[in-house]
Amino acid sequence: MKVVIGAIVRNRAWILPEYLDALDRMEVPENPTFLFIENDSVDDTGFLLSQWCRESKRRHHSGLIHTYRGVEQWDHHQYVYSNLAFLRNRLLEWFLTTDADFFMSVDSDIIVQPDTFERLYQTHLKTGGIVGAAICNVAGQHLDGHTAGNFLVYENGALRHPVSYPMSGDLEVGLTGAVYLMPRWVIAQGARYGDHLQGEDVPFCVSAQELGCAIHMNMDARCEHRMVRS
Repeated sequence: MKVVIGAIVRNRAWILPEYLDALDRMEVPENPTFLFIENDSVDDTGFLLSQWCRESKRRHHSGLIHTYRGVEQWDHHQYVYSNLAFLRNRLLEWFLTTDADFFMSVDSDIIVQPDTFERLYQTHLKTGGIVGAAICNVAGQHLDGHTAGNFLVYENGALRHPVSYPMSGDLEVGLTGAVYLMPRWVIAQGARYGDHLQGEDVPFCVSAQELGCAIHMNMDARCEHRMVRS
C-alpha cells in the first residue's frame, strides 16, 4: 500500500516545526511520499519546508513546489477559495502521476497523532470511501458532542453542523475537510475542488458523492486544530 500526503502551505512558519514533526511521527505501513505546495509566503515557510524535505527521516520521499500566483495577500483563515481549489487540484493531478493507492490531505494547521493514518485506514476498509479525522472548528474549544467540528451533514438538502454527534466510532457525513484519506479511484474518476462560499472542500465532497463515494468520520481519530497563532 502506497500513500501520498500533501498540503498547501502559506505563511505557516509559526507552526511548521510542530506540524512537520507530527507528520514524521505518524505511523504509515510503507514510507509515504510527501508533497507540499508553498504559495506566496512572506515568512520562513519556504525555508522550513525545504529544510525538512532535506533533513527529515523521510526526505527521500518528499517534494516541494513553490508557486507564486500574485493573488491578493491573505493569511491564516483568510482564504481565496478559487486559488486554494486550483492549488489543491494540482496536488491531485500530481498524485495521479504516482502509483499510490491513497492521497491523505493534512492542512498545515493540523497536528496529527501517530495513529491517525491507521485509524482512517481501518474505517476505509469498512466503508470503502473517504474518511476524515475529527477536529474542532471553534478556536479555544474542543469536540464535546455539540461544538462545531470539521464535518457537516445534510438537513433538508443543506449542509449544516450537526446539533449533536457521537464522540467515538464512525459517522457518515456530507462534508469533511482539514485532514482526510481519499482512495485513488475517487480522484481518478474526477472528484475535484472548486470555488464555494463554504470552502473548496464542498465541491470536492459533492463530486465524490456523485461518483458513489461515501464520506465518513473516524471520531476516535482526533487531531489538534491550531486555529490561533501562539
